[in-house]
Amino acid sequence: MMRKSNLRNFTAGAVTAVLLSMSGPGILLSYGAGWQQEGENWQYYNEENRLLVSELTPDGYYVDENGNWRKNSTQALGMDIAVPDRYCTPEEMGDWSRILVELNQVKDKVYEDMGEMRSFHVYEDAVVYCRVSGDTETELISLSKNEAEQGYRLALAVNLGTRSGRRSLASTCDYGVFRFLLAKISHYPEQAVDAIYESWQGKNSWNVNREQDVSVMDLRIRCDVENGKGIYQIRPLLP
Repeated sequence: MMRKSNLRNFTAGAVTAVLLSMSGPGILLSYGAGWQQEGENWQYYNEENRLLVSELTPDGYYVDENGNWRKNSTQALGMDIAVPDRYCTPEEMGDWSRILVELNQVKDKVYEDMGEMRSFHVYEDAVVYCRVSGDTETELISLSKNEAEQGYRLALAVNLGTRSGRRSLASTCDYGVFRFLLAKISHYPEQAVDAIYESWQGKNSWNVNREQDVSVMDLRIRCDVENGKGIYQIRPLLP
């Protein structure tokens, strides 16, 4: 039985509301003395005056190998995509309303390039991206909530094309949707994309596997294969 999709167009007022909920007033300025600004970067010092490096701060922000956190963004399908300031839990994602504005833009771009050969469905618990052939839809990419573990299940059943050289128009759209979905979960989408892409159809330089979680910036990732699909369990990095 097909679930009802809630993908829809948004008004300017709704756009403003979603953007405000993503950015939040006084994002780092309201925190304690642990945060210090260094140019465009923010750094966190603990009570022993130690700079935190490659770990989560007490308030849930991941600082990189140099101890830096900064506002971030990425691109998908030639569009600028905002990323969350820290790992976005399914609870924070809610009914997907915080991403639907940009998802509609992604949907329009894919339709512009692929017409009715691709489709999107947004359900309460999942975003599903399909190939369309006549009356048949075949799932290519899905992102489902795993609220019990504050994580997500990413399923891949499509060749995402090469990342060097030319891609077909179809694989360009498919890869763009893949990038977009990861960019709405992690503050570090480039590393998340690299780890999963390399596991799915590369040399698996991150050693993502089914036996144990692999830490990728603010994420933990584990993979498996089910019926030819790559199944990725994505959960927040533990403090």
